[in-house]
Amino acid sequence: MAVMAQISLAAVHLDEARAQIAAMVIFTVSIILVIGLIAAHEGPFQPPLGIKPAPIAKLLDIVPDS
Repeated sequence: MAVMAQISLAAVHLDEARAQIAAMVIFTVSIILVIGLIAAHEGPFQPPLGIKPAPIAKLLDIVPDS
């Protein structure tokens, strides 16, 4: 879907090269950021961006069961 959106952006801005480059750069950077965030949240406890589950375990000990 992102590739189709980039092709659409390129087609819309065919008449002006600077606008086409700017639109493509902005869109590409935003897609890379979104994919990176999704990948980071895919496995929150896996390295290299992993966190330890100890704080969550402490919180579960403090909070009473519902």
